[in-house]
Amino acid sequence: MVRAVGAGILTVAWAVASYFNSASGVASGWGVALALAPLSLVVVLGLYRMRQRWLALLFGLVLVALLTWLWPALSQRIATLYFLEHMGVYSLWRCFANPERLGDFPGYPTGPADCGGALSDKQVRYTVA
Repeated sequence: MVRAVGAGILTVAWAVASYFNSASGVASGWGVALALAPLSLVVVLGLYRMRQRWLALLFGLVLVALLTWLWPALSQRIATLYFLEHMGVYSLWRCFANPERLGDFPGYPTGPADCGGALSDKQVRYTVA
């Protein structure tokens, strides 16, 4: 329960900081950090779960070097930052609101029937069950 409350407080703080940063209209390093925070958390969680710690450390160092190199370009490309931010938010949603892990979670679409009914034969062909 305490973890859930803490995660909720951090999420609200991140959302408020992101709002005020984007409302300022000025590109900044702080804005880049806020935009990349959700995706960075997903990457850190993935690296933490790797069995080979040396490989996780190597991947982490490569990603930090890549991020350092791309930082000036990212601060100028707002559309790319929004894409990365949304990708991170939706990835975190999938990590923490996983219906297989949480059981029956009403309101979370778990299949085609939850998203509008039966699929046509053409759609079934491209759907992985």
